[in-house]
Amino acid sequence: MNKLVRIRIYKYWAKANRPEKFNQKIIALSEVKETLKKQIQGSLNYYLAV
Repeated sequence: MNKLVRIRIYKYWAKANRPEKFNQKIIALSEVKETLKKQIQGSLNYYLAV
């Protein structure tokens, strides 16, 4: 297998797999935001209760 064919296949493969990774990053970020919101909400409720 020569180098050009390998590079071409790799580029095609990278394009095919990139959106999935990008979406996973976005999902992970939104999950982090949600957990932070919950933690902040919990600590606020705790301070208000005390």
